[in-house]
Amino acid sequence: MSWRSTTVPRPSPTSSPPWGARAASSARGVADNAETVVASLPSLQASRDVATAVADGSRIRRFVDFSTVGRHTAIEVHDLLASRGIVAIDSPVSGGVGGAETGTLAVMVSAPRVDFELLTPLYETIGRPFYLADKPGSAQTMKLVNNLLAATGLIATRSARPSPSWASTSAKAWTHGRRRRSAT
Repeated sequence: MSWRSTTVPRPSPTSSPPWGARAASSARGVADNAETVVASLPSLQASRDVATAVADGSRIRRFVDFSTVGRHTAIEVHDLLASRGIVAIDSPVSGGVGGAETGTLAVMVSAPRVDFELLTPLYETIGRPFYLADKPGSAQTMKLVNNLLAATGLIATRSARPSPSWASTSAKAWTHGRRRRSAT
């Protein structure tokens, strides 16, 4: 499989497609020209819309969605595409802009194992892939767990580290308490 022979929607009529790719005027146009369509979209509705558009593509065999859309939307997209013989590959990423810029994103993947293995070189170009299961929505659930653990770590770290205002107030109280005890 060559990642250079991809088709991408053209962001604007005057821009050139990257990496020697051919431009397409729509998501459906991409799905008419590529077996594997990869998307990273900003919302649940955008993910649904693109999945609906690519479902009628003549060449598409796999739809890889890097978006964070939640378990229910991932299952909805899976069911839509499975009815057309297209494999939906749920692959949300974690690591933020820094991870994207350095190619160190965590990529959580739920898909048939054979498709995961086929796409591993793609995943490794953006980060570290973690295969979870072939059950639709599993990767979205793991992304939620990942986010909860990250938030817990932030809260625990914040709770353990006093803020400057707390330290100042505590120092004043401690000093005031020492003066009162030494005066008696």
